[in-house]
Amino acid sequence: MLHALPYELLDLICSFLTNHSDLHAAATACAFLHNVAIHILYKTISVRKHNLPMTTTLVSKPHLAQIVQDFKISAASDVAVPQSYFTSTLGLAISNMSSLVSLSLSLPSNQSCIALQTRLDATFPHLTRLQATIKSLDSHFFDFIGKAPNLASLVLDQVTQAPLLPPIPQSLLPKLASFSGSAHLAGTLIPGRPVSSISLTSGLLSETLVAVLAQSSAVVLSLDAVTDSSPLPILGTLRIAMPELVDLRLGTSFDFWDESFNATFLQTMKASLTAHTQLKSANIAGVVWKWNMIHNRRTLTSEPRIFHNELNDNDCEWAWPQTYDSYSY
Repeated sequence: MLHALPYELLDLICSFLTNHSDLHAAATACAFLHNVAIHILYKTISVRKHNLPMTTTLVSKPHLAQIVQDFKISAASDVAVPQSYFTSTLGLAISNMSSLVSLSLSLPSNQSCIALQTRLDATFPHLTRLQATIKSLDSHFFDFIGKAPNLASLVLDQVTQAPLLPPIPQSLLPKLASFSGSAHLAGTLIPGRPVSSISLTSGLLSETLVAVLAQSSAVVLSLDAVTDSSPLPILGTLRIAMPELVDLRLGTSFDFWDESFNATFLQTMKASLTAHTQLKSANIAGVVWKWNMIHNRRTLTSEPRIFHNELNDNDCEWAWPQTYDSYSY
């Protein structure tokens, strides 16, 4: 009876087998289920210390590697892994993954670029997301992203702030839409590329950097960053440079939790944020404002509260909500 069922139905049936041992059993039960179960088993691969030999299988059996769409590998720096594993085994395994859609390399920062050293004939036309813990960008990294023309999301952790990055051809990353990484690297990669979502995980946002990031060839809709100054000047610069911002998260090491933080200060910040006519959510140093469309009109629906006493604006109490999403009015 199984041979009479369409492949799509067999795939649906096997998709309910979430336990790997059950899928292995299905793969060995009969020829009709073998290909379906194997496809599900190898579609998503997560490699950790206990199953590092999995990559050897993907090298010796390229037909299995070609099934992989989502590949994650995580190895802490204290895990004893031979250097040859990164220079040969892992790179060759990735080379065979021609259907790869998402790649995540959480490795010692000096090994990730080595793992990206793939065969000259390897291509990754379906790869849209790359996350890697990388110490510095080298030729292996640039060679790899040159083989992934549809890469849209790039997450780079721990890239050191080298004084001078190698020239990055504008032809690389032509479809990059989302970037997460250092401020230094963002200023190099984003101009001229269609990046609409920016998250700066290290380094500081300045008014100068805002102008650089605004050179994205797409409208910037989301920004997550930290500054060391008062947020008000940067908010003014953002309103001009990135007028279409929808979501803004701006942390700051600037200490304004003193006598300057009062109702007047909040009203000034509120007015500055309201001037960003497309904003739906703003989190400024943990203080949250939200807007929604009500009766076709942009309406402020969530804002922080300050209780005034009868003296002046400097004598007031700041009311913290239980969570940022549960303000009362």
